[in-house]
Amino acid sequence: MQVLPRVRERVESSLRELVRLYPEARIPPITIVVGRGKPVGVGYPATGLQIGLEALCAVTWFNPNLEDRFVHVIAHEYAHIQQTAGHENEAQHTVLQRSLLEGAAEFAAELTSGKTGYTHFGPLTRGREKQIETDFVADQDSTDLSHWVDNSTLEQGADLGYWVGYRIAKSYYQRAVDKRQAFRDILEMSDAQAFLARSGWYPGIDLQ
Repeated sequence: MQVLPRVRERVESSLRELVRLYPEARIPPITIVVGRGKPVGVGYPATGLQIGLEALCAVTWFNPNLEDRFVHVIAHEYAHIQQTAGHENEAQHTVLQRSLLEGAAEFAAELTSGKTGYTHFGPLTRGREKQIETDFVADQDSTDLSHWVDNSTLEQGADLGYWVGYRIAKSYYQRAVDKRQAFRDILEMSDAQAFLARSGWYPGIDLQ
């Protein structure tokens, strides 16, 4: 809890950047919940964000700096708040749809907070990028998400769908001439297949 005053200052800065990039952004309140168990973070447009303090602090593979960790996770959840078009019929989402929702939120959070929360992806993917993403393409239309999202534990990070979705969103953004419109497209994405086709992404792509 000692880091929360500084976290609040940095989150305010992150939200100002979000509003600058996306003026109609909705900014509901944040509740930091002191209690046992999950979730780490959830966001609802009507009621706001809920961040579980113990759950967030317990994850051993997140960014080791607790201040950075809080700021980025909150920024990630605020990106989800803006994604109303993509969250319909979530129970039927494919690997591609869910991975793009999470990856888009991760990329938007990086743009607004300047940090990434998932520092484990580097060691997990380095040298395996093309193989991982080739496997992703094979599974993209599947509704069995178990190999790509929601498969981390407190001790071991996974969720490689977040990483692939982030790279697809980043590819889209880097190719775009109008970055402001690209940011809007990422947050308002409603057709995962069309977005993927426009992104220019392919397995193993070298991104800046």
